[in-house]
Amino acid sequence: YATLQADGWTGVNFHHLVAFMIVANLKLYTVKVYDTTTERKTAANFLILLTETYKYVESNWHVKIAAVITDASGETQKAQKDFLAIFPSIVVLDCYAHQATNLITWLRSKTLILGLIQKTQEENNKSATGVIQPVLTRWTSHLRVFQCLLDLRGVLQHILSADCIQPREQQLIYNISDERGKHKLTEMDKLVMNENFWTRLAQVVQHLKPLSVAANLTQGAVCRLDTVLLTFGYLFYSYHTLMSSSDQLDQAGCSAILASIETQWKKADQEVFICAVLLNPLYNFSPFTTVDILINANIIALFSRLYERFYSASVPDDFSTDIYAYLNQINRFAPLTQTIEAARRLASLEGRDPDPISILSQFSFPGKPDSPFLDFARRIFSISANSASCERLFSLFGNILTKLRNCLGTQQVAELAEINMHIRDEHIQRAEVIKQRVRKLFMEQSASENDGNQIQRNTPPFRSLIQASIDRVLDDVDNDDLPLNPSLSSNTTSSAATQTSSAPIKIKIADLFDFHNTEWLSMLIKRSEQVLHQEDEICEVLNGGTSGDNSRVIDTDTTMEDIMFSA
Repeated sequence: YATLQADGWTGVNFHHLVAFMIVANLKLYTVKVYDTTTERKTAANFLILLTETYKYVESNWHVKIAAVITDASGETQKAQKDFLAIFPSIVVLDCYAHQATNLITWLRSKTLILGLIQKTQEENNKSATGVIQPVLTRWTSHLRVFQCLLDLRGVLQHILSADCIQPREQQLIYNISDERGKHKLTEMDKLVMNENFWTRLAQVVQHLKPLSVAANLTQGAVCRLDTVLLTFGYLFYSYHTLMSSSDQLDQAGCSAILASIETQWKKADQEVFICAVLLNPLYNFSPFTTVDILINANIIALFSRLYERFYSASVPDDFSTDIYAYLNQINRFAPLTQTIEAARRLASLEGRDPDPISILSQFSFPGKPDSPFLDFARRIFSISANSASCERLFSLFGNILTKLRNCLGTQQVAELAEINMHIRDEHIQRAEVIKQRVRKLFMEQSASENDGNQIQRNTPPFRSLIQASIDRVLDDVDNDDLPLNPSLSSNTTSSAATQTSSAPIKIKIADLFDFHNTEWLSMLIKRSEQVLHQEDEICEVLNGGTSGDNSRVIDTDTTMEDIMFSA
């Protein structure tokens, strides 16, 4: 099974390209790239391309498409509905990485956090940018900027205080003759010593962290359906908790975020997501509360509806039997707990997350075809809920199609990108060796630059840091004014108590999850924080440690980023 992804992109030569890729067996493949420059951007035209590519992949690539993922634009959403009417067995989804980004954009434009972020950017955001050189194309960069600034609080206050008490002729920071620079430095000094500023900055970090976790979980090349639903639950839990410890304005903002989460979830194909979580043996029923729609009989009915939808066939008897055995860990699934623990130990040794389909595969017979239950599980877990692969492909296109090379045809650009991706795969197989070489290279450069008189070498970067902050604040233009404007309808979903076994499931996030059981939350947060920690380490290496020297800017292409951020 495979997930078909689609997205559009316009290059510097003003050609609009629509790319189709598939994710199969955790690997990415480019299928087709269409040049639609001379065509109208309508749902009907996109539906033609989507249908043509879908049929081409199934007939020529010999894979079964389980889901189709596109961006959330108006014409693609209309095409999705029309495609689903033609092929009802296919799961059709919006890119949930885009959904997380939209939520972040809307949040920053609609709540008190915008005011806090804007004030922080005006006063000291550029200082933090100069220190850690965040990768602005990565969605978690703002959180790292603010966290780094908080980490530097004590250092900044100590340096300023120590320099301030020195005789004027010995001062390295405050000995400035330029009146404009002196005035701005005084403002920065007041800011660094302002306890209220650091309290407000910590509040910004507290509000941004859940969104960063969500973006991190959903921006991977392979994002399963269970990850998306659990991320919704995590966001709801995080901002519901923040409401109890925030002021009145913050409570209004958190309430709006919760309403937005429920709105996005209401529009989703809820049954497929709930099924994915239940099928993941690492979670199973544990994230959910005890509602009538999740009793054994209704779960079996849910799985049966999806089976009939996907396979256009009646449900085999052994399918229902295996579902009941899996849910209750009896018969062939009796050793499920021990199998999960063994998979976790192996994954921990290899530095990766356990693969749910590998765990379920342990309950098949050697050399025999998959049971209907296992084949159904493979189909569900083959669905990737974002189009991040297309975004990465377009990043390669942007590196290839430059202002100096803008006459390349679409086919040549696609072929060069495909070669780049093949080379990237080979490099990732040797990722550990490359990481060690990069760390050694940049650490040696950083060490050589820090030799000699430390005071003399550290003072100019700090002075340039202050001046850069002043200049950039004066020139700063806020472009984060793209509101999502989600519908905050007061209409509520049906109560869980009124659901029947034959009716499609519609339930609110607040009613679905058991927020008193924090085990599933801990597992989810741990996964994201591991990636965040890796990004922090690599960014520190690429920016020469914590020296604060802005003269060395290390550029990395998408291949190097993938290698350095790979597990």
